[in-house]
Amino acid sequence: MAATHHNPISIPIDHPNVRNAESFLSSWTEPFDRQKNEGTRFTFRSLISDTEVTVIFFDAYQEAAEYEKRHFHSRSATACSTVNGSALYVILGSDPDLVSSLAGHFAGRE
Repeated sequence: MAATHHNPISIPIDHPNVRNAESFLSSWTEPFDRQKNEGTRFTFRSLISDTEVTVIFFDAYQEAAEYEKRHFHSRSATACSTVNGSALYVILGSDPDLVSSLAGHFAGRE
């Protein structure tokens, strides 16, 4: 399946995981639009399925993992989170298959 061409995602902060996050979001089969920007927390929404991804950048992997454990420990078919590098990805959506697939996309080799 050929990727649809849409505007690439740009995250306007200096952080070692920004390029990965931009690449993950830009390469997904659905285009995302940035909805919110709060410091090191960015929320994107799919223009097609209304799936929402919030990316939170931390100083270290351990900090991201601990934050995930404290705030996003319960997972469901329509809400999950994953840490990649020192970035935490929180995915919310109405389609369980899409949420799971997107979580795998951000997790990389997990």
